[in-house]
Amino acid sequence: MVDNDRGASLYVAACASCHSNSDGRPVALRPELSLNSAVSAPDPANLIQVILHGISKDEAMPGVLMPGFAASLTDNDVAQLAAYLRRSRSHEPAWANLDAAVARTRAGK
Repeated sequence: MVDNDRGASLYVAACASCHSNSDGRPVALRPELSLNSAVSAPDPANLIQVILHGISKDEAMPGVLMPGFAASLTDNDVAQLAAYLRRSRSHEPAWANLDAAVARTRAGK
């Protein structure tokens, strides 16, 4: 099946170069997102926070760095990307009200 939605397109453009492990083995510094607890958590806040603000070298394992996308993605883009990751990288139900959750996180609430 080919997923042609906006979230899938955003994943390919912004995430896949680092998070797609083509050889099937986990890569510690650039993990496959299905292994990330933020994607399967009951609350999307952690995933949204990381998409917006990234991970600095001081916040993670040595050598891990992820840029934030707050300046380049709209709230709707982040919501669609998070929905796509949830749908394609977990077996959990969809998160409700993602647009509102992104707006709250971006506003620091």
